[in-house]
Amino acid sequence: MDIKSILKRVGVAAAETGATAANAATGGALSPLTNAAVSVLKSKLSDPSDVSKLEQAASSAAPELEQLEMAHAEKIAALIVQDRESARGMQVSVKSVLPPALALTVTVGFFGLLYLLIFRSIPAASHDIIIAMVGVLGAAWGAVVNFYFGSSSGSADKNDTIASALKSKA
Repeated sequence: MDIKSILKRVGVAAAETGATAANAATGGALSPLTNAAVSVLKSKLSDPSDVSKLEQAASSAAPELEQLEMAHAEKIAALIVQDRESARGMQVSVKSVLPPALALTVTVGFFGLLYLLIFRSIPAASHDIIIAMVGVLGAAWGAVVNFYFGSSSGSADKNDTIASALKSKA
C-alpha cells in the first residue's frame, strides 16, 4: 500500500468523523451536505474493501461519540444552571433595586408598545421604529422572564438529558 492510498483513507475517515459530529451538532440539518462530501471522498478510494473498513470504523465510533455528546450536554447544562444561580445569588446578596426596576421598565415598555400597536394608530413615520422597539423589548422581556422564572425549554432539555443518562446507566 502506498502513501497516497493511506492518505486517502485517513482523509475519508476524518471526513466521516467530522460529518457525524456536524450532523449531531446541527440535529441532522447538514446531513445532505456532509453525506454528499463523504460519498465524493469514498468514490476516490480504489479498493471497495477500503470503503467497507471506513464504514465499519465510523459505525463503531458512533456510540462513543454519543457518550461524548451526552457528557458535553451535561456539562453545558450544569454551567447554565451555575451561571443563573450565581446571578440570582448576586441579586439576593447585593439587594439592589436596579435589576427589578429595569425588569419593570422593560415589561411596561414592551406591553405598552404592544398596546399602542394594537389599539392606537401609529404615524407612518414612526411605525418602523415602533416595530423595531417591540422586537428589542420583546427579546429583553424574554431575558427578564428567564432570569426571574428560569427557562422552561432549558429545564426540559435538562430533564431529557438526565433521563437519557439514567437509561444509559441502567
